[in-house]
Amino acid sequence: MTWLLSVFIFATGFAETTQPLVLRTGDSNIEAVDFSYSYLPAKEKIEEPTIESLQKISFVSAKRSLPNLGYSRGQLVAKFEFQNQSNESDWILRLGNPHLKKLRLFELKDNQLNERLRTGIEEPFLSRPILFREFWLPLKLEPNKTQTFYLITESGQWLGLIPYLTLPS
Repeated sequence: MTWLLSVFIFATGFAETTQPLVLRTGDSNIEAVDFSYSYLPAKEKIEEPTIESLQKISFVSAKRSLPNLGYSRGQLVAKFEFQNQSNESDWILRLGNPHLKKLRLFELKDNQLNERLRTGIEEPFLSRPILFREFWLPLKLEPNKTQTFYLITESGQWLGLIPYLTLPS
């Protein structure tokens, strides 16, 4: 099984995957208004993000392809905009990648950038908000509002995301 997984990662690790549906949601009452990303090489990493530094980034829409950067030491910065048309406010953003060394989640609210979460495989496993092998991030999405989140990830291994938004079960 490990050999097969290694072949899969090697075969797909150096190109973008093309899939028609990028950010799946488990509920039709929430819409991913925007999912875009940008790769920053190691020499251009953002250590302490600000609204200004994030606005300077050239994001690429992920409507047709998922970010899959193979083995990389750079950063992947993703931007998510969710429009919650349901009455539910507790959601989980599942990333589908257990190899993220560093992971920081920020919310843009009232023109302020607020850090919501900092985790990664360099942190103790018990410090994760949801104890699972992949990274599951709890999100508070206010009903009938659109909210913007930024995710900054680093990995010494496969740097990719397969995001899925779902309700807690």
